[in-house]
Formats: sequence, structure tokens, C-alpha cells
Amino acid sequence: MVEKKTSRYSPEFHERAVRLLDEHRSDYPSISAACREIGGKPGCSGDSLHDWWKQARRPGTRHCARSLLFRQNAASISTTLISLWLMNSLMPRPISSRP
Repeated sequence: MVEKKTSRYSPEFHERAVRLLDEHRSDYPSISAACREIGGKPGCSGDSLHDWWKQARRPGTRHCARSLLFRQNAASISTTLISLWLMNSLMPRPISSRP
């Protein structure tokens, strides 16, 4: 029987480490080099950070960064559309379009 391995790191730690990698990834020639260098800063291995980064990019996972950004952007867009609709409905209509 294979036992499930528990992580020493919390999901919040995973998210912070992946966010740190995303912010500084362009400073390195490859994702592997970035993971090796950045992984030591929060105190995890580069391999673990690389695995978390790949998992965060996988659609349909619980911690998918893309789906989180999409939900945040969708909420922001819908709020903007509602405010525009309200402003438009409160604006006076031109005389030619009145019944």
C-alpha cells in the first residue's frame, strides 16, 4: 500500500513561492535556472518549486493560477459593465429617440 506523502509547506507557501518565481523569472535564462536560484530564498528545493510552478499552470487544478486570474478579471469586468450600464441608463436620451 502506498501512503500519501504530506507536504511540509502550506498551500499559501506554495502560492507565495510560485508568485516570487513568476515575478523574477525573466531575470534568468531558463525556468530551471530560476527555480534553482529562487527556490533557496523561501527555503525549498528548486525541484519542488518547479513542480509547484507546473502544477499552478495545469488547467483544472485547485491552485491553478490562470483560473484564479480569470475569475478576478471576470469579476472586475462584470463590475465595470454594470457601472457603465447604470451610467448609460441614467443619461438623458436624445430628443429624436424619445417615443
